[in-house]
Amino acid sequence: MPQLKNIMTKPTPLKSTTLTLGEIFNEGFRSFEIPDYQRSYSWEKSHRTDLLNDIENTSMLSNYKHFAGTIVVKEKGNVDGVTSFEVVDGQQRMTSLVMLLSVLAQRKFLPQDQIAYINTTFLFRGKDSGNTIRLFKLNGNLDNYFYRKLEQWDYTSEEHATKAQANIDNAFSEFNNWLEDGVAKDPSFTKTIYSTITEKIVFLFHVPDSPAEVGLMFEVINNRGKKLSELEKIKNYLIYYAEKAGYRDIATAVADNWGKILYNLNACNQTSNEQEDSFLRFTWIVFERANKAESYYVYNNIKRDYPGLPDSNWRRLKAYVEFIAECAQTYNKLLTQNLVVDPREQKILKQISFQGSRASITPLILAVYSKVKESEQRIELLAILEKLNFRFYGCGVASRADVKNGHLFGTANEFFNNYNINDHATEWLKQDLLDFVERECNDERFIQALVVSSENPRNYFYWNNLKYFLANYEENIAASVHEKEDFTRFLLEQDPETKNANFEKEHIIATNECTALVEAEDLHKWRLGNFVLLRPTINKSIQDAPLYQKLIAYTEKIDQYLTPRSVAELSKLYGVENIAKEQSIYTREFLIRFLDQREEKLINFALRRWGLGKGRKILVNSISDQTPAYRFEGYQD
Repeated sequence: MPQLKNIMTKPTPLKSTTLTLGEIFNEGFRSFEIPDYQRSYSWEKSHRTDLLNDIENTSMLSNYKHFAGTIVVKEKGNVDGVTSFEVVDGQQRMTSLVMLLSVLAQRKFLPQDQIAYINTTFLFRGKDSGNTIRLFKLNGNLDNYFYRKLEQWDYTSEEHATKAQANIDNAFSEFNNWLEDGVAKDPSFTKTIYSTITEKIVFLFHVPDSPAEVGLMFEVINNRGKKLSELEKIKNYLIYYAEKAGYRDIATAVADNWGKILYNLNACNQTSNEQEDSFLRFTWIVFERANKAESYYVYNNIKRDYPGLPDSNWRRLKAYVEFIAECAQTYNKLLTQNLVVDPREQKILKQISFQGSRASITPLILAVYSKVKESEQRIELLAILEKLNFRFYGCGVASRADVKNGHLFGTANEFFNNYNINDHATEWLKQDLLDFVERECNDERFIQALVVSSENPRNYFYWNNLKYFLANYEENIAASVHEKEDFTRFLLEQDPETKNANFEKEHIIATNECTALVEAEDLHKWRLGNFVLLRPTINKSIQDAPLYQKLIAYTEKIDQYLTPRSVAELSKLYGVENIAKEQSIYTREFLIRFLDQREEKLINFALRRWGLGKGRKILVNSISDQTPAYRFEGYQD
């Protein structure tokens, strides 16, 4: 095994030094932990494959050492002769290598002395005596799982609560498979890999010892080739700010809250740079300035507005850290509903989360959760937001996804920063949202967006909210016959393991079915009323068949195609007695009347489901026109 000197006995401070991984751990006299403010283990297969390729390529070269990057740490203290450090940068690579070494030891791919060296240098010290010191720890709740894996590489939990836990499982499995494949080809493979990791892979190991150096390192980390999210950059800057400006409370706020931020974003699978950046922009819009363009540069804005000086407004900065943590929990509530107790609130959040776009109302949701603690008021506001978002953005009344979001962003910022529980702020917000609906997407404009016409020659097959709309309708017709249905069942993706098909949007009268509606591009085939949710298991002969043949096939194999409720409704609209008449009544006029009836049902449902007052009633009659015509006639019961 490598013969190492005890570097910690040096009288001079350790600065920047090029070391192997074994020298970094100093024969087990240094321990490392990932602080809670760092993200959890996020490396995926491509990253690990690159690492394994580097190791294998390096193993083939004699008298060559491979530089694997920089590890930046901050010294914490000393327990029983083991000096502990927080890992500031380099944790993903360190974690991966520790896992790889652990598999080498656990699978007994190596001689006993090398296995003992791995255990006592990188994993545990004092374990045999009952005074175990962990030499490498992950952050937060993930560490308990990591510890189990270090002791039993193939241990798996029945629940994968986070993406990071799944990443760890995958890493152990991939490393084991890689080593087994290597041994199958060359029995000496694992010994070669062991010596490569411990002797030929080197790092620049750096321990900053002053605020100025900490700041310099964070600037280097933030601006080097690896792309960091704005969220990561801000975390680094906050730690630098706390050191330079001398505000320990900022560092405490980061330590207390950053783990919560990353946990909640991880729990709702918002972990990519783009997703984190989007989340951060929304927090800045609500907390600081409702300027969409400026929100793309939160890191630069914070550096400008909160320079690392003793007279900076540190209290406001600390409040922003706490607000980001609060918003991460709100994100988790919105996208998973796991933290929400009231089933009514769960349902509304689920509805919002399944809509095609929610970006324009997200700042309002963050502001509402931050300020409105009374559940009935919060539920009422969320219900209005769900309807507003679907009517204006979801149905296409807005010509673009960002139309009028400046007003909504400003409303969110004003409500958050000027909220006072005693001044009826929730009533003000409610009225502002209702006024927006009446002004921008009243019933007339809402219905116009749902109806094909010569002015709106829209093919609803390409509407990104069509499945959501039809799934809500399925839930509605279930309720009409006193059954329970969950609209999300119709929005599930196909199971990649079993290949079980879920529901897809399909034409009732197929584009290529030209018996009565002769033209494939006939606008009536594009209408909202011509679509239904079906399982994609219908063969081509049925798919393009006349509607009366489809209805017979659907009835014979209800479970294979769509729900019994949909079959019953379509058959009723067509006329059960008409199905047997087949071609004799199958005319253009007959089919248009059928589509009118179905569309009338769908639009009246939309006015109830996404209405904000007494539901108006629509009658559809397009038989004298090439496009559907509708009129309001009274109110629904």
